[in-house]
Amino acid sequence: MKFDPKPDKANSKNCKLTLKARSENIVKLPTKSLGHGLTSKKELIPGVYLAESMTKEMNGKCITSTVNTLEEDITLDPPQILSEEVISLDDVNATLKLPQNRTLKVHANRLKPFFD
Repeated sequence: MKFDPKPDKANSKNCKLTLKARSENIVKLPTKSLGHGLTSKKELIPGVYLAESMTKEMNGKCITSTVNTLEEDITLDPPQILSEEVISLDDVNATLKLPQNRTLKVHANRLKPFFD
């Protein structure tokens, strides 16, 4: 996997993403999502897939995995990734107004209405 050409301050063009044939690649892709999130499994083009993964936005990019099942290397524009927001246990505790020294397990009965 490689990016062609490498952008810099003088060259702000978008990079192309080159994926080797029959390979899984860890890639850094552009995103507008903020914080932690889940990317959905998706076919980018026939034979090239974005894996479902937990990711985090860093400087407008996120790291995730792609799979190229084709018999040849493929070059494509990096797709814009949108991820579903995930909430942390701290966010759940704050929402339920649980004391910091309590575990969620102790208050499981308070969560039951959210899952029924």
